[in-house]
Amino acid sequence: MKKQDIIQSITTTIVPAGAQLAQHEVPNGLTFASIGQGDAGGLKIIAAQMFADQLTEDTASLGEEPTSALFEQLHGSVIDFNRFMIAGTMLEAVAEEMISDHRKMIERLRQIAQKLGISYHEPDDPILGSSAGGEQKGGE
Repeated sequence: MKKQDIIQSITTTIVPAGAQLAQHEVPNGLTFASIGQGDAGGLKIIAAQMFADQLTEDTASLGEEPTSALFEQLHGSVIDFNRFMIAGTMLEAVAEEMISDHRKMIERLRQIAQKLGISYHEPDDPILGSSAGGEQKGGE
C-alpha cells in the first residue's frame, strides 16, 4: 500500500456505501457536480476528494512508501482539518456527524498502520478527548 492508497482509504471512510456523485456538462464543456436536496452521499464524495487533495499536499515532502513519519503526519492533518471544520459549524447535528467521521478516519488510519506493521506516535486528539500522545503499535 502506497501513500496515495492510504490517503484514499482514509478519506473514503466517510462516504456512504453506494453513494454516487451526479454530474452534468454545460454547453461550454465544463462538468459540474449536481447535488440534489438530501444528497448527502454526493456531498461526502466531494468532501472526501477535497480532503484527499489536502492530505496529499500535507504529505508532499514525504516519500510514497509508508513510514511512521507518514502516519504521524496524516494523523495530525486529519485532526487539524476536522478541528477546523467542526469549529466552523454552528449546527450541533453537523458537528456530531463530523466528530463521527473523524473517529472513522482515525480508526481506519490505525487499522492500516497495524496491517502494515508500522508503529507511530499518535498526537493528542482534542476532538476525541484524548491526550493520547501515545504509540500506535503496528502488527499486533
